[in-house]
Amino acid sequence: MIEESPERIEHHYQAMLRSVEAITKAANDDSISEEDRQDKINRNLVYLKKMLTRTYWTDEDMSAINETIEAYQ
Repeated sequence: MIEESPERIEHHYQAMLRSVEAITKAANDDSISEEDRQDKINRNLVYLKKMLTRTYWTDEDMSAINETIEAYQ
């Protein structure tokens, strides 16, 4: 089990929310190729799925993260 301080947990959580934003931005970015768009989405999805397996989460609201994974996987 990985032990993290509350500050580190918050840092990880905020990073996950930035990945959600990156996925949404990439999905709506018509200035990049479909291949680049999908690559950005996939890299962020892998990260989010990996982070969800961490055992240090407490009461963080993972709904936006879970919804994003469901919508773009």
